[in-house]
Amino acid sequence: MNILIFAQDFKPNSGGIAEYTHQIARELHLRGHEVCVVCPPLESEKEGEDVSLGYPVLRQHFPLGPLGLLIRVFQRISLVRKQQPDILFLNALHSDPMANFIVSKLLRIPIAIAVYGMEIKHRYPPLRQIELSMIFRHIDGLVAASKYAREQAEVLTLGKTKAQVVYPCCDRDRFDKAASEDGPSGNGNRQPLVFFSLCRHVRRKGLDKALLAFARVSREWPDCIYLIGGEGPDTPRLKKLAEELNLEGKVVFLGRLSEKEKEKRFADAFCFVMPSRELPDGDVEGFGIVYLEAAKYGVPSIGGDSGGVPEAVLHEETGLLASPPTHRKIAECMRQLLYDRDLRDTLGLNAQRRLAAELNIGIQAERLVAFFEELIALKGKKSAS
Repeated sequence: MNILIFAQDFKPNSGGIAEYTHQIARELHLRGHEVCVVCPPLESEKEGEDVSLGYPVLRQHFPLGPLGLLIRVFQRISLVRKQQPDILFLNALHSDPMANFIVSKLLRIPIAIAVYGMEIKHRYPPLRQIELSMIFRHIDGLVAASKYAREQAEVLTLGKTKAQVVYPCCDRDRFDKAASEDGPSGNGNRQPLVFFSLCRHVRRKGLDKALLAFARVSREWPDCIYLIGGEGPDTPRLKKLAEELNLEGKVVFLGRLSEKEKEKRFADAFCFVMPSRELPDGDVEGFGIVYLEAAKYGVPSIGGDSGGVPEAVLHEETGLLASPPTHRKIAECMRQLLYDRDLRDTLGLNAQRRLAAELNIGIQAERLVAFFEELIALKGKKSAS
C-alpha cells in the first residue's frame, strides 16, 4: 500500500500528535508499505533530523490565504500524481483539510483524517464550522485516537462517515528497553518518592491543580518531591503558583527534556501526574500518549476523568482518575499511592502489561492497515459504478 501522510504537526515537534504520526509512519514503513510524510520545513539548525526517522519525509512550503488555497491544490495534484498514493491521510484537522479534500475528489483517491476530540469541540467561526462539517461528512474515513474522539466526530458526521479507533502507542524499541532496564517490580523501591509530570504547559493539562494537591500532600510526606517537565504558555503562571505555595526545593521545573532525560525521569518516578480537565471553550485531552510513556516503566498514572483520558488510564486498574479533577480529588489519589505501596506496584504492573498486550504499535498498525484497505476498496467500487 502507498500512503501519503500530510502532517502540519510533526517531528521534531514534541507532543502527542507528532509522536502519534511518527509511530504510525514508522510502523507502516517497517511492514513494507510505501510511506511519505509531507510537512512544513525545519528550522535551519534542525535540518538533517529527518534522516533518523527511517522513512521518507518531504518538507514543503505551502502558501496561505484564499489564493494560496488554489496554489496548494495544484501543488498537491502534482505531488499526488508523482507519488501515486493509494490513500491520503491527514494527521490532524489543521493539516489543510480543504485543499486535500479537493484533491482527493478531483483525483478520486480516498482520504482519511485523524481526530483527537479536542479540535472537534473547539468553537469555530460559523463559516469554518460549516466547512468542517461538510468535509467530515464527505471524506472517506476518520481515524480516531480514542473512542471518545470517535463519538465527538460522529456528532459532525451524523454517522455518515466510517470511523476506526487506532490508539496511540509507544515506540516498540523503547518499550523493550524500558522493560528490560527497570521491570515492573522496581516501582516500589524508588526513593525519594517522585511525582513526575511531562507535557506542554497549557491549562487543560491541570498542572495548577496538581500543584495545589501536592502542596497539601507534601505536608504529610515531607520527603516527596514533584518534578515538572516541559514548557508552554502556562509555565510562568505555574512557577508563580509554586512560589506562592512555598514549594521551593520541593517542586522543580525541568524545562524541555531530551529523550534520554525523559527515560531517566520516568524510570525514577513512582507516579506520573497529569490531571487533565475540560475547559469551558471545549479544550480537552483526546487521549494522552504520555500516560503510555509512564506505563512503559511500570509507573502508575494519576489522570483527570475527562475526554479520552479514561481510555488511557483505567481507573483502579492502571492508575487513578480524579473525578472531578479538583485539587482535593487529586490529593486523594496522591495519598492513595503514597500510603499503599502494593496498590501502586499493582497499578504499574497492570499498566505495563496492558501496553504490551493491547496498546502496542503492531496491533494498532494492523487495525489501521485493514481500515485503509477497506476505504480503498469502497472507493474503487464507487468509481467503477
